[in-house]
Amino acid sequence: MRRTLLALCGACALCLLSPSLAGAQENMKTEAGGAWQKLYARRLESSAAYREARLSLKSAQIALDQYAKPYLPLFSLSSGSGGALSYTDKGFGGLGLSSTLGMENLLGGNLSLKTGFSLSPLGDFTLSDPSLTYSRKLFPESAASRLDAEAALLNARSSLRTIEINTVTSLAKEILDARYYGSLLENNTKNLQVLERVKTATVDPTSLRELERRILSARKSLIAANNALENIPAEVRDFAEPLYQDLLALQAEWLGGIGEGKAAESLSVLALERSLEAAEKRSDNALLPYLPNPGLSASISYDIDKKALGWGISLSLSYDVLNKGKSALEAEKRREYPAIYEIKLAEAQKSLSKGLKDIQVAIGNLELDGQIQALDVDEARENAEKTQALYSGGFSSEENLVMAKIDLSVEETAAEKIEYDILSQKIGLIRYYASAFEL
Repeated sequence: MRRTLLALCGACALCLLSPSLAGAQENMKTEAGGAWQKLYARRLESSAAYREARLSLKSAQIALDQYAKPYLPLFSLSSGSGGALSYTDKGFGGLGLSSTLGMENLLGGNLSLKTGFSLSPLGDFTLSDPSLTYSRKLFPESAASRLDAEAALLNARSSLRTIEINTVTSLAKEILDARYYGSLLENNTKNLQVLERVKTATVDPTSLRELERRILSARKSLIAANNALENIPAEVRDFAEPLYQDLLALQAEWLGGIGEGKAAESLSVLALERSLEAAEKRSDNALLPYLPNPGLSASISYDIDKKALGWGISLSLSYDVLNKGKSALEAEKRREYPAIYEIKLAEAQKSLSKGLKDIQVAIGNLELDGQIQALDVDEARENAEKTQALYSGGFSSEENLVMAKIDLSVEETAAEKIEYDILSQKIGLIRYYASAFEL
């Protein structure tokens, strides 16, 4: 009786709510296995943030490929000042196109092969002289730029991953709530009928007050359960059981991806590491903003008419001698950003470790709560069995038997809720491991 009133306010009579975790995990590959994936995919596709993050990831990958895959060629066509194809009042005005085949960020510079052709109004076909040109800055800093591109890609992956994980945890909560409140609603309805039937046959004032108190608590729980179920989407509420089975199977696979003692990892932390490396490389050239950074170009051409090779080397320069402090600011940024990223990285690593530790502590506490609750369940079961024996022998009333059974179901409900809470916390672990899961 000591836990009855408090427990009934939150839950009344949820008996044998779910199959065991082990039994559910053995059915990982049943026909219902696609229920989670279908719903999960629909949730993602209906998310504007997810679609935008997916595009950002593709953009970041293409930006990195400019540095990581310099061997991939670029090809372009362009027309001359007269247009690619022209007509005048005198008829056909000519045809002309030039083409460029090139590679970018090749050893810090760009390589291009240019040629073209033209067709005159009289039908004369002419090829332009082909030329091969390699150009680059004297101080290209392509290594730092590539690290920045890698950091941007990792941040884009982190954003997409965060949306995926938030979708998983949100959907998991809905499934657990649908199963819990659905069973709570069903069992409260049954127990309320029993309590009201027993009340009509009870004459003892003390027992009547206790029964009335339990009836009111059961009605309150019914209202709470109904309200909670109404707030859960029908696509989850109506398929809670197969979704729950899938969830059990998937969380077993996810947790299996975490080895014993596996360190927490984060894509955003990895991105900060890349940004720090890039800042350190730029810091090595902290005086570069004060210096001119000329462009160097070397070319080889072939004169088709003369059948002769030509070559040339050129230098281009653009340098702001006075720029209102912009050079000084850029130099200061190069000196400061390594320290800034070191601080950010340390804070991110600390936050990651703390978050993982907090969730592990929460799981440990819940497991202890489960052990304590198991003792309460045993105590309530023993009381129900004793009351049953007394009732069978004519030494106890029916209302005492009903209340003892309800006490047992309340304790079992509390134990089941703890089991759900542990499952929810374990699913939350996926947030702290960047590469251990395929969601």
